[in-house]
Amino acid sequence: MKFLRFAQWRIERTGHGVLAFITNHGYLDNPTFRGMRQSLMRSFDEIYVLDLHGNSKKKERAPEGGKDENVFDIQQGVAIGLFVRKPGTPGASRQATVRHAHLWGVRDTKYRYLAEQDVSRTEWATLDPQSPFYFFKPRDVNLDNEFSQGWRLTDMMPVNVLGFQTHRDHFAIDFDASVLRERIEELRDSHVANEDLRRKHELVDSGEWHLQNARESVRSDTNWSAHIHKCLYRLLDIRHGYFSETIMDRPRLEVMRHMLLPNLSLNVTRQTKADEWRNAVVANAPTPALYTEIKDGSNAFPLYLYPTPGQLPGMDDRTSAPGGRRPNLAPAFVDYIASRLGMTWVPDGKGDRTHTVGPEDVFSYIYAVLHSREYRERYAEMLKEDFPRVPLTSDTELFRELCALGDRLVGLHFMEQQADTITRYPVRGDNTVSLVRYTAPGEGAERRRRAGPCLDQQHAVFRGGTARGLGVPHRRLSGLRKMAQGPQRPRPLLRRPDALPADCSRARRNAPADGRHR
Repeated sequence: MKFLRFAQWRIERTGHGVLAFITNHGYLDNPTFRGMRQSLMRSFDEIYVLDLHGNSKKKERAPEGGKDENVFDIQQGVAIGLFVRKPGTPGASRQATVRHAHLWGVRDTKYRYLAEQDVSRTEWATLDPQSPFYFFKPRDVNLDNEFSQGWRLTDMMPVNVLGFQTHRDHFAIDFDASVLRERIEELRDSHVANEDLRRKHELVDSGEWHLQNARESVRSDTNWSAHIHKCLYRLLDIRHGYFSETIMDRPRLEVMRHMLLPNLSLNVTRQTKADEWRNAVVANAPTPALYTEIKDGSNAFPLYLYPTPGQLPGMDDRTSAPGGRRPNLAPAFVDYIASRLGMTWVPDGKGDRTHTVGPEDVFSYIYAVLHSREYRERYAEMLKEDFPRVPLTSDTELFRELCALGDRLVGLHFMEQQADTITRYPVRGDNTVSLVRYTAPGEGAERRRRAGPCLDQQHAVFRGGTARGLGVPHRRLSGLRKMAQGPQRPRPLLRRPDALPADCSRARRNAPADGRHR
């Protein structure tokens, strides 16, 4: 992109010219490059983009389902860009005409097409890139407009933050609060040398963190043990963390402090590289940046905001609700939804959903919508590009139905409710996870050796060397695999780790917190 920007500057200085580049095709629709696309449209009169695809990271396939290969031996897809600036056009009135074409298929087919075709014989589609993203790829304008009618999550819940980042998860996070406490006590112990701590706990100084400074800080803190709190390291994965800048580089306490008290938070990614959007997860404790997706950071949106500790009475926005909390919902949004439903707003908890509506009703409604399969499939591309937008119904019956589904989903995700069981556990044992492995149908030899021929046509999850769970669908095992990653202590098996329904549409119509692996 730097070379493209330099060439753009050079042609602007010259006044006219043609720029031709073959580059990574990510800039065509990545929201991060929206300013770049807008700038290119202001600098050139005509822009031609031939997307050669071949992105193995996205597992791209040709539209008819055939194989799609890169023209180079790389994973990232590429595109040819031709940028034309004509002499004599006043700069202020310049607005490029953007044309686009696709080229799919195997490498030889693409080479042959590129050798035989030229700009004049290519079937270009003329685009109309619009604010705020100025995409250089064809879009369904009607669907974009439909999606934009919903309320953007950040407009509904304005207080949010990227999850906490320790940059040393192995030290700052643990299943056992007493083990974490012992580590901090070691830091405070003046008889323990820095080098011994570095070797034992693999602690490395960085530009932002130094072991000696951390030790001095924690020794001077008379209330040091109060920083140990429960956190949700991943969904269903409850651990403890030391929430202080002494140990964590970014504890995000300006927002995460609200999650140290009774609360709910919605954790959502702004963008995702995943094949499909599934990035909306509830929490009732502080959450890390990598909570909903192993590759993409997620923001935590707390439902309630608590008063700042230590403020004098009358100097804060304390309410009569428990703990003086107030909902993290924009006043304009509250007025809109109450008016749209024709209900009276209650500032805490739930309403009766007939005459009154409250913050937790809204939370459940949003959670149900974001887990609707129809919603996720219809707005698949938009959800990968920015925070979700939520359509708000005026149908009170539909609202109540979705609230009930959202309530149930929240209960399932907190393991407070029991879903219909699809798996069987035919072998007695203590349900301790010591080994997690998946065998697909056809790998019967492995299963016969370990658990007998009766498992030959089943999906099985092996735990402790024995096939203990049968009938587990392949698509639901990713959570088990993630739970098995990394050095973790054996712990009781979660009864329902995989049965978390994602479809709440109405019938009638886990890695280190910050991604730094050691």
